[in-house]
Amino acid sequence: QPYTVVASSKGEVTLIVLTSSAFEEIIASYPEQTDQITQNLLRKYGLDKNGADLVAGGFAEQMDEEELREYESLRTTIRSAILERNEELFSQMSIAVHQGDVETVRSLTARGFDLSAGSYDM
Repeated sequence: QPYTVVASSKGEVTLIVLTSSAFEEIIASYPEQTDQITQNLLRKYGLDKNGADLVAGGFAEQMDEEELREYESLRTTIRSAILERNEELFSQMSIAVHQGDVETVRSLTARGFDLSAGSYDM
């Protein structure tokens, strides 16, 4: 059963740590919010949707040494997952284009596949 929690703060609030299954459940419950959730998470870790660095957001400056190590470890994990996902999507797109599979091309494009994310020198 979905529910809403309202909180007020005079500064930044760190909300929760989610398991993969809990995150998937949230995304399934609120599909229209998927892009916003993803953008917020990536911005927190200074990454864009392709895993590239964004301009520093200032979060790391507010951390002690242990928090910074954990932050960098999570950031590296997130970047690796993004790059792996993009490589898989690029492979799917390449195969679909080669086979003339218009539906798969449309589906991948609708899911946000970035046509400029891959190398087209095959």
